[in-house]
Amino acid sequence: LSLQSANGSNSQAERTALQEEVTALNDELNRIAETTSFGGRKLLNGTFGKSSFQIGAASGEAVQIELKSMRTDGLDMGGFSYVAQGRADSDWQVKENANDLTMSFTNRSGETEKIQINAKAGDDIEELATYINGQTDKVTASVNEKGQLQIFMAGEETAGTISFSGDLASELGMSLKGYDAVNNLNIT
Repeated sequence: LSLQSANGSNSQAERTALQEEVTALNDELNRIAETTSFGGRKLLNGTFGKSSFQIGAASGEAVQIELKSMRTDGLDMGGFSYVAQGRADSDWQVKENANDLTMSFTNRSGETEKIQINAKAGDDIEELATYINGQTDKVTASVNEKGQLQIFMAGEETAGTISFSGDLASELGMSLKGYDAVNNLNIT
């Protein structure tokens, strides 16, 4: 659906219909999460927690699993979005002496992680987003319709937000747009 919506040939009415379908799918996922159970225990709404299951004939042959919420409005089903405050004009390029971008964050284990991007001088904003995506799988970079770099990090990756540093970060003016749960996805 997001690919269909990204197609520039869709009218506003078609985009609205696609958004209605996304909303209906979110509602269906939440219904499934609230009603799926086994042995009287809800499996997908976040209340299951951890449990051990005997898998073999001998003592100690068990497996332990933990199930988290699969609701589309949960914190683990979304992430943090960041957007550049400046718009990249059609002639914008990464500068030779301003090509470093560092993203620092605390992961779920409480450890500080850094993603260091040394962009290629001369790249335009689209090439920069592609380059970032090729350097790490922790974030997803894209460019919005206004020519602004956007970065998304899944909520499961971090215990907080990303801080940006470096000359390229300063030039772009990266800032937190907000937390986006799957439930709030707007593809119009």
